[in-house]
Amino acid sequence: MSCSGCFLVRYCSKECQLKHWRSHKYDCRNILRSPSWSPAWVREKRTPKFVEDPDSVPPGMPPGMPPGMPPGMPHTFGMGLILWGNIPAIDIINAIDNEGMADIRNRDLSLAFVASGDLRNMVRTINKLPGDYTGTIKIVLNDFNPVVVCRNLMILSILGIVEDIEAAEHALHLWYSIFQPLSYQTRVFVPVMQSEIFRSLNGTPAQLTPSTTMCTTFSVDTIAFLLDKLRPKDIDPVVANNAFNNIMNAPERVDYRDRYYASVKPSHRLALKEWRSYGLVLPFGAITAHMAIPNPWLFTHDDRLMLNDSAHPFEGWDFDEMFSAGKAHGTTEEDLIGCLFFYVKDQLVEFSKRLRTFKIQIYISDEEARQLPKTLKSHPTFPQSFDRVEASNITDKNYVGMSVLSDLGPLLNKANPHAAIIGLFMNWYLWKNPANFMSSSVAFDDAINRMASCPSVGFSPTNIFPLNQKVFEMIQKLPLFHDTSKSFEEYIKEEKEDEITSKAGLQSRRINRIVPHRCFAKLGARHSELPVIDSPERWYKVVSFSIICIGAMRHLLRVFRHLLVVCHFMSAILNGGMLWTTSPSRPAHESTHAYSRRSRS
Repeated sequence: MSCSGCFLVRYCSKECQLKHWRSHKYDCRNILRSPSWSPAWVREKRTPKFVEDPDSVPPGMPPGMPPGMPPGMPHTFGMGLILWGNIPAIDIINAIDNEGMADIRNRDLSLAFVASGDLRNMVRTINKLPGDYTGTIKIVLNDFNPVVVCRNLMILSILGIVEDIEAAEHALHLWYSIFQPLSYQTRVFVPVMQSEIFRSLNGTPAQLTPSTTMCTTFSVDTIAFLLDKLRPKDIDPVVANNAFNNIMNAPERVDYRDRYYASVKPSHRLALKEWRSYGLVLPFGAITAHMAIPNPWLFTHDDRLMLNDSAHPFEGWDFDEMFSAGKAHGTTEEDLIGCLFFYVKDQLVEFSKRLRTFKIQIYISDEEARQLPKTLKSHPTFPQSFDRVEASNITDKNYVGMSVLSDLGPLLNKANPHAAIIGLFMNWYLWKNPANFMSSSVAFDDAINRMASCPSVGFSPTNIFPLNQKVFEMIQKLPLFHDTSKSFEEYIKEEKEDEITSKAGLQSRRINRIVPHRCFAKLGARHSELPVIDSPERWYKVVSFSIICIGAMRHLLRVFRHLLVVCHFMSAILNGGMLWTTSPSRPAHESTHAYSRRSRS
């Protein structure tokens, strides 16, 4: 039985619930759950900070100011290391729509995550293979950031070395929680440190499980960082908690938090507030006394939190699957972080099993993406061609740009017509003014009308003024109803996509077959098609828990993401290059792009 007020806590009996009420009533009656709650700027009748300050970045905007960003790119609050995915994990094989489940079952596969970020895409991809898969999988897991690759090494080591169902929970907390269980030091850290994994950081294969090997090739600097992190260093729990709260609950950022809270249901507000207060990925109301060791993998050597205040642990996973997992374990959708806990734990338990039953070879490295092909070539025992190459958003102009296709194209497996490069365009709008559709009265009106005509939205354009929370919600959600495909086509043309892909022997896909062209759109849809909003529940999940295009409201910026899938052709004569298509992208404000082979002539 659940608390009938907030549905955040479940009980074994009425008696248990009555005993717990003395402490639970403070949560259940929290002002954040009140129907009368409103953002601070509404209560105080003032302009919100994110409108007042154009140099601030609200949650969801591209973090930091990497080299090459145009003037006007806002700054973030916090250190800005991206340690958690902020778009849902993808299965980069998607065998059903490509090789086919029957064919994939005994096919050897080579996969490359050239700028991997966290492990979510790797975990999802392996877990989506048939349970009776009998082939061999070679995986190159690369990221230039030493913090990212060392965290990935630790999580993989825990899942492979610790033969205990608790290994998944320990890996989860190292990944996401500010504090780790007391049992981590004896049950996890010691066995991992005694394994051969950490004695083989020079490219020598080491046994992770009886069926999985791991070959680690780190630079001297990354090894030094890793060893420093592994040295015993006691972070004071009070210092760690203060460092977390100084970022996640900074008084000057109240408007940014309130804007997020205003977009979600009352109990989800409280669940988010609980996480932002304690930083633990556990069910609401769970016992936390054992979570007492500050997680060194989320703090710097001088005890600063590595994250921005816009970081949320749940943004890297599918919400429908997350809520379903929570229900299967006895919790409710209201317990947002509890659902995340059960879902990620399930995924890691399954992944851990597959590390012990599948034949997997993992090659983990810290190369700059453009250097990776040369490094692979210099190690004949490493994979030399790949069925999928996942490039993340290094295709963005402010990172490597589309020229990276010239480096990655030759890596594709010419014998596999389904081989593909998958890339993400996250920041293209910064160089493409037409992407700011609000500057066009026609495009703006079209988007408003589409929003108003969607029955699941419950929006009326006559009910947004005076300037209050409703207008901010409208601006936040409006990009879902704008077709960005033409603007993106113009952008990639300006970036000489035709010339680059032609020289690399690539073409873009006209129809995406691995991931949708845009977040929440249908796989295989035309790139001009908008996300599917077919129920109030779908609408809520799409707009409330996604990276929404907000921008500084003064500028009414439009943020899109394009996911691009590029395929290598077997021969220029037979295939004449590769085609690619454009479409809207990832979360609410993003758009995706897909590439595929031409049919044989």
